[in-house]
Amino acid sequence: MFRLIYRQRRRLLFGTCSLMIIAILQHRGQLDAQIVELTAVSSPFVTWLVFGLAAFLIGSTVFAGLSVFVLIFRRQRMMVELISFWLLLNEILRPAEYLRDQFNLPDSATGIIYLVLILTFISITYGTVLDGLRFGLDWKSKRRVRIRRPIEEVWPTFALLEGGAASNWQAILHDAQPVPGEANSFDVSYLMGPSVFQKQRQTVLESDAPSRYHYSFSGNTHSKNRRLTEGEFDVTLEPDGKGGTLVTVYQHQKAMLPRIAMLHWFDDQLGDALDGFAARMRGRHHWSMTGLEHRKILSLA
Repeated sequence: MFRLIYRQRRRLLFGTCSLMIIAILQHRGQLDAQIVELTAVSSPFVTWLVFGLAAFLIGSTVFAGLSVFVLIFRRQRMMVELISFWLLLNEILRPAEYLRDQFNLPDSATGIIYLVLILTFISITYGTVLDGLRFGLDWKSKRRVRIRRPIEEVWPTFALLEGGAASNWQAILHDAQPVPGEANSFDVSYLMGPSVFQKQRQTVLESDAPSRYHYSFSGNTHSKNRRLTEGEFDVTLEPDGKGGTLVTVYQHQKAMLPRIAMLHWFDDQLGDALDGFAARMRGRHHWSMTGLEHRKILSLA
């Protein structure tokens, strides 16, 4: 549970900071008056110390509340950044009121305009509106996790040359077949739903058992969108001196759809996936978002 909160730190901090800024903007006059009052009877240091502690306590409470929301409504976790950022934009720009005044609309139209704007905002951020613009965001991530298994057991979970699909670290890996005539290349399929698969061509660039496994991947798609499916995956294994294994993974995807890149960033997706893998290797239940999605896919299949 606490690992999930840690992996969601970007989302939670973003939401907390946005809501704190909104509160400051809404009560700026009262805060200024209180600062003047307190400064009149104490030193500036004491004044800012008091307000700093108050901000810390309030921020901690907001952070805890958002954490509880994410834990309970994991599939709706995106609402943290969507709602908090939209409320911040609305507080600063007040677009609904601006449009109402510009077109001389009645006050009753403000609510309708607000609803249309927030639905448009959601469609642009996590919707498919930007998918057709044919541009992607470069995404890189490097994470390390400790697996409480000896390196000889961990190595086959990453190396297709050794373990195959059945023991792979990604639970949704369905099949991996060697490509005829292409050494160290595999046609790999990941289960995405009932009879729905994501196809990949993986080419091993380096395989040094049991310490490093490095491959490139690409999808079978139209040339205009090919970069959206291309990237590299590099994993390094080393004994931790306690019978376990330190796993360091670097993943680079050359281009990602903006909505997917943003979701991966807020989720700390690579770290989240490795947390789930580490828990599965120990035979324990885990709260990772990756595990939640994989369990749903496997249950439907």
